[in-house]
Amino acid sequence: MWKWAGVAQLAEHKLPKLGVAGSNPVARSKTSLVFLVGIVVFKPDCTGFLKVGSARFFLWCGMDVENEQNAARGITAKIEEYASALLADLGMELVEMQFRREGQGWVLRLFIDKEGGVTIDDCAAVSREISAYLEVEDCIDHAYSLEVSSPGLERPLKTEHDFLRFAGRRARIKIRESGEMQSTGKVLVGTLVGMEGGRIALLVEKDTIQIDKDQIIRARLTLD
Repeated sequence: MWKWAGVAQLAEHKLPKLGVAGSNPVARSKTSLVFLVGIVVFKPDCTGFLKVGSARFFLWCGMDVENEQNAARGITAKIEEYASALLADLGMELVEMQFRREGQGWVLRLFIDKEGGVTIDDCAAVSREISAYLEVEDCIDHAYSLEVSSPGLERPLKTEHDFLRFAGRRARIKIRESGEMQSTGKVLVGTLVGMEGGRIALLVEKDTIQIDKDQIIRARLTLD
């Protein structure tokens, strides 16, 4: 059953701020909230909320986790297209992008890289460009934090270029075996030999194993 309650409208004002979290350079775009009059509608078994309407009054209606995830994927697709082109112009690459709800709220996280590794100045420059784009396009209509950092020493491996570039390095690859679900699989740890014809060569102990790229669930460099 839907329940109704009088609440405040949350008017968002985004405040960009640069900072550093741990060892990773970070750029944040935080949001302050101004309270006006509004209405909320919610459903007890819903875990998320969706803004409906605009101006001085609007409705918040319950949104389940699946719909929330689908909405997040739609947002990241547009941002990823822009970020990939921007980084290519800057001589860098977008390794991975995440947009998800965490303990402190929603986080948009970009991992970037280039030959020789990225610097704090690189991360700050990309953060400024992405922040400006998000402000103009208004892609995200709720509070969020923006983080831009390097992928670290155990970076993900996704493209054919990644497997060729890091040949000779140790990698951890989780593969899907016949009939297995997406989340399950066998983990292989070895040395990357290279990639050819859509198959990755991985030296495990004394044996070279050929892995179809379509079999891979996740792959990343490892220090093991």
